[in-house]
Amino acid sequence: IRTEVKDAFLEVMAEYRIRQPSAPGPNLPQQEMARELTEVRQELTSLSEKVEKEYAEGDRYYKEQDFDTAIRHFTNAIDLVPGIPSLYLALGKSYSSSHQYNDAVATYDRGLKVVKQTEKVYVNLIASRGSAKESLGYHQEAIDDLSHAIKLSPDHADAYYNRGIAKSELKDFAGAVADSTAAIKIK
Repeated sequence: IRTEVKDAFLEVMAEYRIRQPSAPGPNLPQQEMARELTEVRQELTSLSEKVEKEYAEGDRYYKEQDFDTAIRHFTNAIDLVPGIPSLYLALGKSYSSSHQYNDAVATYDRGLKVVKQTEKVYVNLIASRGSAKESLGYHQEAIDDLSHAIKLSPDHADAYYNRGIAKSELKDFAGAVADSTAAIKIK
């Protein structure tokens, strides 16, 4: 019986050795890394396509003035990739267009947290936030934002125009006329 057990054990061990994978070759880590990078690229491509689709849908509904649906699509895009500043600008404009100015200001604030100050969208986020603050009646805060946008981008006609409105609300009619004139000259 011992011999039979010994023979059975040796057979099992031989079968086990046959089924064992060979020792890793020198390229296995590189091959594994290449496989993983391919998977990551595929996931990123899929994610990118989803974000582009949500943005395109949001833009389409925005142009059709269906702002609630646009808001939903832009929000979905941000949920997928929260680090794209222009998505916050699009969402904020949708909120502003639907007169949800507090949500617009909050959205522009979120966008300003993910944008570099050197990017053009930074100026647009500040100017748009200033415009939303003006709509809320925060005239001085609006002027501060719009002045900052103008300092960074002196050819920003909308910032001059909206700052002119805020100045007129604060009875600075000379400043309002100057800003309106500047906006007209730029356009």
